[in-house]
Order: sequence, then C-alpha cells, then structure tokens
Amino acid sequence: MEKWEEYAAEVLQAIDDENYTEGIKYATMCIDAGCKEIKIYSLRGYCYLESGNHQAAIEDFNRYIKKVKNDYLVIVFRGMCYLNIGEHKKALKDFDIGVKNMPDDKDAYFNRGVCLSYLREHRRAIADLDKSEKLGCKEALIWRQRGFCNFSLQNNKEAKKDILHYTTLINTDAYCFYILSKIEEAKEDWHEAIKYVSQAIYLDGENTDYYIDRMHLYNKTDQREKADADFIRANDTDPTKIGFMIGGKFKSLADIRKERGDHAEADDQ
Repeated sequence: MEKWEEYAAEVLQAIDDENYTEGIKYATMCIDAGCKEIKIYSLRGYCYLESGNHQAAIEDFNRYIKKVKNDYLVIVFRGMCYLNIGEHKKALKDFDIGVKNMPDDKDAYFNRGVCLSYLREHRRAIADLDKSEKLGCKEALIWRQRGFCNFSLQNNKEAKKDILHYTTLINTDAYCFYILSKIEEAKEDWHEAIKYVSQAIYLDGENTDYYIDRMHLYNKTDQREKADADFIRANDTDPTKIGFMIGGKFKSLADIRKERGDHAEADDQ
C-alpha cells in the first residue's frame, strides 16, 4: 500500500467519526503524497463544507465536478456552499440539477426550497419544502422557511402553524417570535402579540424594532408607562430609529414629557 492510500483511509475514518479537521489534514497529506484519485477532492471538499470553509469547499468541488460531471450529490453539496455564502442564484442552478437527476432525494428538495425562500419565490419554495417533508426530511428549517413564505403570502394560519412547530424544535430564534407577534397583530390580538414580541426581546434585547413594535402594542392596550419604557429602551439601543414628531419638529422623550405631561398626542416616526 502506498503512503497516499494510507492517508486516504484516514480521511474516510475521519469522515465516519465526523472529525472534519482531521479529514482535511489527511486529505491534504494524501494529495501531497501523490494521490491521483480525483475523489479525494470531493472528500476534502465535504470536510471543508462541514467545517464552514465554503470557499475552499467550492474550489475542491469544482475540481472534482470538472472531471466527474454526473456526481449529482456533490453538485448539491456545492450548491449548499453557494447558499451559505449568499450566492443564491448559483446555488439554485446546482439544486435544480440535483432535483432533476435525483427526483427522490429529500435533501435536494430541501436545499432548493430554502434557496427559493431566500430568493422570495415563495410558492415554489413551499412546494419544494412540502416535497422534502413528504420524502422524510426532518430539518427544522423546513418549518421556519415555509412559515416565512406563508407569512409573506399572507397565509397567516399556515405560517403560524409552521413557525410554532419550529419554535418547539429551536426555541432561541428571536425573529420567529417577532413574526408570530406580527401574525397576532394582524388579527388585532394585541395581548398575544405582546407575549410573542416580549419573547423576541428576551432572546435579542439589542433589536430596536422589537421595542418599537411592543411600544405601539402597549399604547394600543393603554399601558402608557410600559410604552414609555420601551421608547427609552429603543432610544438607548438605536437613537436614530425612533422619535416623535410634534408640530413638524423632532423632540426627545424628555422634551415631550416636559411639555405635554402624559396626555398630548404625538405621531411616531
């Protein structure tokens, strides 16, 4: 057995062990030792993908795909790299190839569905995510992205169902709770909306938009002290995003309180 063959065996073992740093190391050693098997680039590319080094993975996948044009799984892997670096149109091309040639592959549909959701092709995204789920995919992002697509299409009942399910799987995504608050706000269920946006604030207390939304909701429910407190928090978080216009002029909360007490009206900008 040649030395590169020993390294190649170590690469396969590292991938089995999900030790991708070791996989990259041994794949590189394998190449340096004179390996002529083009497959080594797909293996190292996969290790780069799993390690989050997407550009390096793309370079290895490109080298492999140039020689092996019908390995559709690796093409999908390259699409995942493009997706992760925001190259959505390139990703979509790879996922289209994957779906066309692997029509029963749940991951190809899943990844294309996620990609389409980022491209705001909401109906196509929903169709792919539905197909992926039917094929047995259990990735939590199915429910998140499908929920967001339904929300964008104003299918709020379906959106809420999916996003709520996602939050049972991943309960640390502040933006999901924010979207749930917007769904409740559309129904004019102010108290439910407050509950959800408060959870978003608990998870991400630096997002000014969450405080602004809750401030408006507190005002709708006549909770003025809480509304004022959120105004202050929003001002502290990002003073460029919130303020009150009175008589066509911007005034701070301190000036407003000095002039109006708690009864004057103001338009939020």
